[in-house]
Amino acid sequence: MNPDEKFTITLNIAGQAFKPKIPRRDEELYRIAEKEINKIYETFLQRYKFDQDQLLRAIILQFAIGKVKNTKALQSILSKLEDINLDLDEFLETP
Repeated sequence: MNPDEKFTITLNIAGQAFKPKIPRRDEELYRIAEKEINKIYETFLQRYKFDQDQLLRAIILQFAIGKVKNTKALQSILSKLEDINLDLDEFLETP
């Protein structure tokens, strides 16, 4: 079985079928994402008096904020690693 081969899966997002065509190797990621989206959807549905479109926009915003936070954290880690690398270079060059 070729992991790059694409196939169609059926996901249930907010009570509606969604059928993306994805590489086989990514199926687990899509299934995990489906569960996360539906978990947030159910939480927001109970907490807020939003219609379905508003709920989905709120979920998109939630994920976008998480992505921005992760990107910033990763940039901070990379910056610290660069500093450590410079310090190490200086240390190794010192006789």
